[in-house]
Amino acid sequence: LLNSPSAFLMYVDLMGVKSLTQISERIAIAFSEAYNDTFQVKATFQNMLQLIKGIKPTFELDDKGSPKLSFGINPDSKVQSFVNILIQLENIYHSNTSVLLVLDEFQDIAEIDEAEALFRNSLQNLNSNIPIIILGSKQHLLSKIFARPSAPFFNWGTHINFEDIDYNIYHSYMNDRFEHAGLKISLETSIYLQNKMSRIPEAINRLCFAIL
Repeated sequence: LLNSPSAFLMYVDLMGVKSLTQISERIAIAFSEAYNDTFQVKATFQNMLQLIKGIKPTFELDDKGSPKLSFGINPDSKVQSFVNILIQLENIYHSNTSVLLVLDEFQDIAEIDEAEALFRNSLQNLNSNIPIIILGSKQHLLSKIFARPSAPFFNWGTHINFEDIDYNIYHSYMNDRFEHAGLKISLETSIYLQNKMSRIPEAINRLCFAIL
């Protein structure tokens, strides 16, 4: 799937969402980015803008100074519900395009009314051949979503728990990244930093980026 030139790879980062509207906005932008990467034809792009209303495309320069198309939310238009957006994955799949949906930091929907039920209904109605990967970094909230007998996602999918990355392996990785800036970190300091960040890769990476 990842090596397919026509694969529709939709990655949604749900970190910090506080409402159904914010979920819909994140999914609308992710869908637009995946659509643009997969179907780089002007007529097809215009079709996407009709499918996902409320999206505002803009051109900006990337790190190399080349023009890049990015997507945001049009303040003058209301984004449609994420339930309706996810339905579009069915149409893409039936156009002989491989589809992968990744929902990251999924645990942040736990405190939003109706979010779990709406997501469960949407995902279970997708074609069973569309792979869905759900990721999260807060185990207690993930358990609340997937382990409670009364929860919509109870016993849904196959659960895989990733153990903490070995201190020495992460230390080596950190030094590989620091080396480009002429910096170096000792194993002792690396272990201290990893523990302070509760050994959460995202938190460690953000702190190291700030140091750089």
